[in-house]
Amino acid sequence: TVIWHGGQHGGMEAEWIEDLAAGGFRAAVNDSDMTTFAPRALIVLQETFPVHGKPEFWNKVRHYLAGFRRRGWAPPVVFLTSDELYMAPADWIDQTKLTVRNCWHPGLNDHPRVLAAPFGYKSGFRRPSDRSRAGWRPPCDTAARRLRWNFIGNANSSLARTTLIESVAAAGGAEGLGGVLHLTHVFDDPVHGMRIGEYRSVLEASDFTLCPEGVHVESYRISEALEAGSVPIVSCDSYFDGLFGPDHPLPC
Repeated sequence: TVIWHGGQHGGMEAEWIEDLAAGGFRAAVNDSDMTTFAPRALIVLQETFPVHGKPEFWNKVRHYLAGFRRRGWAPPVVFLTSDELYMAPADWIDQTKLTVRNCWHPGLNDHPRVLAAPFGYKSGFRRPSDRSRAGWRPPCDTAARRLRWNFIGNANSSLARTTLIESVAAAGGAEGLGGVLHLTHVFDDPVHGMRIGEYRSVLEASDFTLCPEGVHVESYRISEALEAGSVPIVSCDSYFDGLFGPDHPLPC
């Protein structure tokens, strides 16, 4: 049973987590107050930065996880999302069978019960037909790609992105460089953001997808580029050595 804490089943990470689980669960339950228990549970903690920093939230998590032991059940697997600012404590992890984080933590790299996973793709990015096909692979026909590169995202979240935008302007603009530069003003911008189908089409049409750091050095954009068959260009940072291993092929 997958227990989604926070009532966000169907939220941004839902399809990524479901695809990782490969259909290995029989039921999904929304649980906003940590009162749902089940043997062999996968608990998804989908929270936001402010909640991760509140001691009362983690006291509730500790009490909730202890409830599995009180029932005589095996510890659950926990999938922790949205800890990009590393505000979550670690003392509750020993109450789990395994804790999966979609944000690699250098201080937990050697913890025997912690596994780091990429951010993954946002729900709705992959077409339903793609998600239903076993062994699906992204399109790799580079001759059919009409764009050299793209960057679609928040222009204001880091110096790296500001530098990218200024460099493109100084070189004569995105079109002259064979690319697309589409800027938004906030994360998941409801006004200036692209519709997800249009966004996916741009990535599928691009040789390279630029993935400069924003709030965090990793982003959904990296996994989405790979799903679209576009090569992600990431920031040069040891984070990716920790997440993927020192021999990872991501260019920076």
